[in-house]
Amino acid sequence: MALSFPSVLEVNLWLSAPPRLLQLPYLRPTTGNSQAGTCHVSHSHESLSTIGTQLPWTFECTEEWKNFRALMKNELFGSKIVDSQFHIREKKIGELVEFLGSKEGQKVQIREVLFITTFNSLSNIYLSKDFPAFGSGESRGMSGLVRDMMELWTAPNISDLFPILSGLDLQGLRKKANECVKKMCGIWDSTIKERRERRGGDHQSNHRDFLDALLDSGFSDEQISLIFVELLAAVSDSTTSTVEWALAELLKKPEAMNKIREELAQGVY
Repeated sequence: MALSFPSVLEVNLWLSAPPRLLQLPYLRPTTGNSQAGTCHVSHSHESLSTIGTQLPWTFECTEEWKNFRALMKNELFGSKIVDSQFHIREKKIGELVEFLGSKEGQKVQIREVLFITTFNSLSNIYLSKDFPAFGSGESRGMSGLVRDMMELWTAPNISDLFPILSGLDLQGLRKKANECVKKMCGIWDSTIKERRERRGGDHQSNHRDFLDALLDSGFSDEQISLIFVELLAAVSDSTTSTVEWALAELLKKPEAMNKIREELAQGVY
């Protein structure tokens, strides 16, 4: 099934509503109860060196996988953790609304602004840092890199049909994908290194994010970087595509768009 998305959208006045969308109950992430705390992961370099690419697709529920899953639950997806991240989501939505307000009557690359908002929302939760900025060439390059990586990972591979060829990279997909992953890791590698060095010195901060949890659990810089490829890059792309698709469908159904505007007018305060 082919889906076509508009590459640009004209900014309208309705987007100038107060940036409190994420207070609406149906927009709040749903999580189970969990206890916050540090979960130390006992692992070998070999078993977790590629955990960043194995977590969703692993065939075995090993102890390493269970421990890492527990870490994710306690430090990232617990209800108290999600609630504590509300101010980050609100701030990034506010920045999005402010940017779109400055572009009133103009055309914007909707995928780009959605990607920036999603990416920076996650990067502030994981690393307490913004990366791409609105209107910068860097954001377009980063979005394109993530899209290339997703396409390479999902491209038909002859090795999937003939396992005997799995050791060969006949189509060059593995090489190209690895190059994309390397470039993506380069975006936050310096941040990870700087955080580790700062933690080892005299300067200590009371603020704690998911990067600190990974460092406390004994992950290497390489492992952490690969984890962020999944949690930051891949999630940003899928979320951006989903919202872009929803907006494309709303543009084709004005009655649905009007209904959403009415709900926002009643729910946002």
